[in-house]
Amino acid sequence: ILKEASLEDAVLKGVNLRGANLERSNLLFADLSDADLSGAYLVGAAMTETQLDGARLDKTMWTDRRRCSPESVGSCD
Repeated sequence: ILKEASLEDAVLKGVNLRGANLERSNLLFADLSDADLSGAYLVGAAMTETQLDGARLDKTMWTDRRRCSPESVGSCD
């Protein structure tokens, strides 16, 4: 659980965060490129300028409470 974590400017490239609870976390300017965020919970997370290139976001609960579609990569579709 990383709820309310301060991860501003963190380099988490390629990290497995599958199913992680990142509710209200500070992910400003973080590098989550190629990370696995499948099924993660990002409601209320601050994500301005967060790098998501290649990040797996399938079934992730996005910051605005919408569920990303299966096989979403790089953006919540």
